[in-house]
Amino acid sequence: MSENIKWQKTELGSIPAEWNYEPLESYFDLITYGFTNPMPTVEEGHFMLTAKDIKDGRILYETARRTSKEAFNNLLTPKSRPHVNDVLITKDGSIGRVAVVDRKDICINQSVAVIRPNKRINPLFMRYLLESPGYQKLIERDASGSTIKHIYITRINKMLVGVPDLREQNGIVKAIHDLTRKIELNRQMNQTLEAMAQALFKSWFVDFDPVIDNALEKGNDIPEALQARAEKRKALTKSPPEGGVSAGRGGRLLNNNPALAALFPSSFEYNETLDKWIPEGWEDNTLGEMIQIQNGFAFKSKDFRSDGVPVLKIKNVKPNRVLYHGIDHVEESLANDKYVVRKGELLITMTGNRYDGTPDSWVGKVAMFDRDEIYLVNQRVAKITTNSALSNEYLLELLSSFDFQLYFINNSTSSGGQANISPDLIKNTHVLIPPISQITEFTKITSETRKKIWENNNQTETLTQLRDTLLPQLISGKVRLPAEVIAKAVVSEEVIEQMN
Repeated sequence: MSENIKWQKTELGSIPAEWNYEPLESYFDLITYGFTNPMPTVEEGHFMLTAKDIKDGRILYETARRTSKEAFNNLLTPKSRPHVNDVLITKDGSIGRVAVVDRKDICINQSVAVIRPNKRINPLFMRYLLESPGYQKLIERDASGSTIKHIYITRINKMLVGVPDLREQNGIVKAIHDLTRKIELNRQMNQTLEAMAQALFKSWFVDFDPVIDNALEKGNDIPEALQARAEKRKALTKSPPEGGVSAGRGGRLLNNNPALAALFPSSFEYNETLDKWIPEGWEDNTLGEMIQIQNGFAFKSKDFRSDGVPVLKIKNVKPNRVLYHGIDHVEESLANDKYVVRKGELLITMTGNRYDGTPDSWVGKVAMFDRDEIYLVNQRVAKITTNSALSNEYLLELLSSFDFQLYFINNSTSSGGQANISPDLIKNTHVLIPPISQITEFTKITSETRKKIWENNNQTETLTQLRDTLLPQLISGKVRLPAEVIAKAVVSEEVIEQMN
């Protein structure tokens, strides 16, 4: 802390003397919570947010249920329909998650509180303030409930907060937002890259597009079960899509890359084991004949420490990505090579939720490990290695496909309210295996995509650590922004909406 700054003591430590230190209610015009009455659910309509739909500073619209326009307009009181730039905070279950409203067509249920900031505070600053470690501890301390935690808005509004003037708030928001935006852009880019790899996998190995195209070209019969797909393939133009796609992701592989198309057959045969038509010459096999699965080690709580050899737990494995922040460690003497995961190997979570959670929490999440350093796997995380020509890239797309995710969930067992899968379930599964030549070509294409995803992940990890280190320092005033930076950080309500 700078010796030139005068300080005042607060419950969370010292803050600059010129900052205001007063109840949170001094900074909002409204605090309330959402609807308690039953609401109809529809496929398309207004979003209904619950506590599970708010995470990591974002509203997860992809997990939220929807209600009809009529119900939205007629069954809700205004308190359940937040305004743009209102601050949401989860109050039941997973408490203290915060996000800023960025659209009008949403409503909230009783597990979410809404705060309407007044002109004294930047809504994004309020979000950063409430989700900073110090204030999260206060929220946790004031919560009640032994099994399911609850926080009361009557306690939130009395919570004392340290707040600088609006100009410095804007400067802090701009500094944190610049980092957050780059993290979000990397996340979006990786989503696009993952979607490209998954689309190519589906086209080649699920829909059999190259085989159908070859069969149509030669006038071969198409099985009735594949006729609908064949009609869609007929409709494609013979020129590559705009921008060109050499690998055949968007057009006909036969026209885009004839040499690659020639690797695929031009007819189908019926497979009794899989009970479906498959490309001629392709085979079925159990995964157990091609892979090895090793469960992680059951480390004890007392084994974990802040330094040493890092250990990957269920919380660190998400769909198609591994999270490296918040890692626990064990001493080097516990690092048995049997539980070491190596770069390029796959990780799968053997315990998780079913449909009641978000995809990030489902059982059977699969990701590829992308580090050169030694990491260990904890219990209920397994590592998968191939002992055949099956590539890790092919196996990743196969196991992380939506069909396989449903397979894991539907065939899981229950224990303590969670779903579990076993190595035997995975190994006994029959799968379709294309010839090595086609798997090799797929791997060539997707391995380049995977490298870019890894680069983005590594940059995101660095930016996230920087942001998470800087945020509490700025929020507490321990680090102050230069005056010239603050002077340039003018943030209007429109800009806040764009930032969010």
